[in-house]
Amino acid sequence: MQQWYSAQGFTLDAQAATCQWEDAMKARDCKYLDWVAAWRNGMRNANKWAAERTNKQISATQRMGASDGKYGPPEDYR
Repeated sequence: MQQWYSAQGFTLDAQAATCQWEDAMKARDCKYLDWVAAWRNGMRNANKWAAERTNKQISATQRMGASDGKYGPPEDYR
């Protein structure tokens, strides 16, 4: 399983993502026919969602104008 995870090029820590996934599955009392396949799917989703959160944060920063270095109140503000 570790080899599979490493081969995917995922950015999240495998141990932390697995612990979080395991807790979520136990909380829901999930019963799978193939736990390894369920884990792989969980790892794909965790990394996809992490990338989406990162993209949203970058997008929000760009919309705020932070990338142009103009911080603070407008010039005519007293």
